Amino acid sequence: MTAVNTTTGQADRIAFTARVEREASETIRFAQVEPRERATTRGHRWGSRIPQGVLYEALGDLWLAGATGAPRNLTRTAALETSPVVDVRSGAIYAAWTDDSLGAIYKKASLDAPPLRLTSVPAQYGSIAVAPDGARLAYVRGAPGLAGGMWLSNETEFDLIVREGDGSERRITGIAGHALEYANIAGKIPPSVMFAADGATLYFTEFVGEDLLLKRIGRDGRGETVLYRFPNAVAAVPSPDLAWIAVREYQRSFIVRLRTQGTRSPPPRRSHRERGARRSEDGGYFTWSADGATLGWTRASGYEKPVAQMVVESRAPRVRNASEAWTGARVPGSTARRTELGIAFEIERPQGVVALTGARVITMNARREVLDNATIIIEGGRITALGSGLTVPPVPRSSMPAARPSSPASSTPTPTRTSSTPRCTSSSSSPRTSAPRSPTASRPWSRSTATSIATAGSPTCCAPGPSPVRASSPPARPSSAGAAASAA
Repeated sequence: MTAVNTTTGQADRIAFTARVEREASETIRFAQVEPRERATTRGHRWGSRIPQGVLYEALGDLWLAGATGAPRNLTRTAALETSPVVDVRSGAIYAAWTDDSLGAIYKKASLDAPPLRLTSVPAQYGSIAVAPDGARLAYVRGAPGLAGGMWLSNETEFDLIVREGDGSERRITGIAGHALEYANIAGKIPPSVMFAADGATLYFTEFVGEDLLLKRIGRDGRGETVLYRFPNAVAAVPSPDLAWIAVREYQRSFIVRLRTQGTRSPPPRRSHRERGARRSEDGGYFTWSADGATLGWTRASGYEKPVAQMVVESRAPRVRNASEAWTGARVPGSTARRTELGIAFEIERPQGVVALTGARVITMNARREVLDNATIIIEGGRITALGSGLTVPPVPRSSMPAARPSSPASSTPTPTRTSSTPRCTSSSSSPRTSAPRSPTASRPWSRSTATSIATAGSPTCCAPGPSPVRASSPPARPSSAGAAASAA
C-alpha cells in the first residue's frame, strides 16, 4: 500500500500484514498428444439420466450412452441439436434445433421417432423445460433471425415463452443475459428454466449487472419475484423438490438450501458448511433427478451424486495427499457415479497444398532467427516446409478463381489494384464427410472456413475463390469437442 502526498508528490510505502486463507495444490501436468486420424470427444453438454442411459449432446447431435456398448447417435441429421430434455411421463424428447431455417424446437415421441417441428418463429431457442404433467413447455427465445448476432452466446435479451398443448404461445417475461466475453464463462451458460411441481409457477435465472438472479414467476406472467442474488455465480439450478440450488461460482460448484421467503444472497465464503455442500469434481450443465435427490453434471464424462452423500462428505472433507498421483479418469478420491460419454470420430483434414508467401517468421530455435520474405508450405493441414527460396507448388487450373466478366454498360477500364501485401497460393479442397460430424463441422454460422496461420507480418491467405481471407481472421465458434484437429 502506498500513500501519495498530492501537494509534493512524495510517495511513502505503508507496511501492513493481513491474515488470509488460500488453498494450494499441485499443478496438474500431462502430456499433449496430437490426434492424427481419429480422436475422442471430451466436450459434452446437457447430460441427463433417463431410463435408457444418459442423454447428452456432442458434435451437434444427441447421443445416448447406455449401460453397455458405445454411445448411440439419436439424430443423424445435418442440423445442430442443443438443450435436450425428456418428458418423464411420456418419454418424449424435446430439443432446440439449428439448421438452414435458423432455429426451432422439435419433438421426438421416442428415441427412434422422427422429429416433429413445434415452433413456427425462426429464432434462437434454448433452456427447454417440460411441465410435470407434460401438458406444456417453457423455453427461452432470442431475437428472430440473426439481427442480434451470429451466436446465441452474444444475445443479451430473451423472451421466456410458455407453449400450451394446442400450440399457442404466450410471452411470460423478458430475460436479460450476458454477452460472451473473453475468459467469461457466464456468456456460455444458458439461463435455467424449470416448472414447479404445481405446473403453475416457473423458476428462471437472469443477469442484472454482474449479479445472477434466481426468480419466480406465475405461468400467467404475474408475481415476478427475486429469490436469490448471486454476485459471483454463472449458473444456478433449483432442484425439482425446491429443496436445493446447484450453484456454480467461477470454477467451483456448491449446493445451497433453497428458502423462498424474501430476497436472499448466498452466505459469505467462510466455510463449506455454510453453503450446504461443495462438489469435489468440477463441471457444469447441472441436471437433477426427478425427485431432486441426485445432482448430475458433465465434465468430459457424466457424473451423478446423491445430495445426501454430498452433505455427509462436506462435513468431513477428504484431504488429498500432495504425493497422490492423478492417473485415472477422475479426481482422486471421487465418489460420484461416472459414465463415459466419449465418442470416437474421424478428423477432417483439408486436401491439397497451401503456400503462404512473403511471410515474416519468428523462429523458436536457440538463435531466435527471424526469416523475412519466407514461404510456408502446408500440405494436408500440416506444415511441410518453411524457409526462404522455397519453390511454390503450381496451382491446378481447376482451383483458380474464375475471371470476372467486364460490364458492357461501362467503357471505363477497371484499374489494376496493386498491393504490397504478401500473396498466398492455394490448391486446397475439403471433401464433405458423413455423420458423425467432426468438431469443425458443428460450428453454426462460421465466419471463415479458410485454414490460416498467424505470422508476424499477418500475410493475406487466399482460399480457393475470389475473396481473400485475412490470416488474423476472427476465431471460429468454440467447438463442442475438446480434441480438435490442428490446422498446422
